[in-house]
Amino acid sequence: TFAMMSHALDLPELVAGDLLRTRDQLGALHDGQTQAEVLAEIRKSQFSRYPWFDAEFETVRGILHVKDLLLAMAEKGEIEDMVPLLRPAIVVPLDTPILEMLRRFRTGRTQFALVTDDSGRVVGFFTLFDVVQIIVGDIEDEHRSTPGHAPQRGPDGSLTIPGSMPIYRLERLLDLDIDSPDEVNSVGGLIVHRLERLPAEGESLDFDGFSLTVRTMKGARAQAITVKPHRPVATGQNPK
Repeated sequence: TFAMMSHALDLPELVAGDLLRTRDQLGALHDGQTQAEVLAEIRKSQFSRYPWFDAEFETVRGILHVKDLLLAMAEKGEIEDMVPLLRPAIVVPLDTPILEMLRRFRTGRTQFALVTDDSGRVVGFFTLFDVVQIIVGDIEDEHRSTPGHAPQRGPDGSLTIPGSMPIYRLERLLDLDIDSPDEVNSVGGLIVHRLERLPAEGESLDFDGFSLTVRTMKGARAQAITVKPHRPVATGQNPK
């Protein structure tokens, strides 16, 4: 469709930071965990792959795919050392072009990338699903299965979105350009940058063309945000 072709044209302008999902949405395992502890984390978070860190959570050693673990357990029973099961991790900086990542996903064995800041610290991740969503819109996957992730349109024309929504998606929703620094990737991060502190529930901020109101906080993060455009957004526009 024309919309999909138009969205595909966004790809050359996007970098890894634009698609970033924050680290709190990511299950992680580390050196020193027993098989029972690993299985408990898998049952709790129910993802299919996990980054494996050293004991200090400073270095990524690889990616553990659950199916690799289950096959090894079926063959050997108790697995004392899981490091040999790890697949190589794709670790990229925030400014990595998405077109480059698309090529790497197509040619590699993984469709999952960890993203680091300038200091080399892992700040989040994204997957091939996130790249596909740029073109076709929201797709539910293992990291986005909780209710309320998709934008919800209110009768007054407002939108309720997760604070983790990438800024480029809000730009698409509102059909406008948002002035934001390169290091700010999410709508919640945009609020913190403007306030220079953590927001409080119910706090509102005006921007050029829209306002944001923090509805709920979860720890230090804005979990739900209401967006009120200063002009009506076409109701036929699909929130992508």
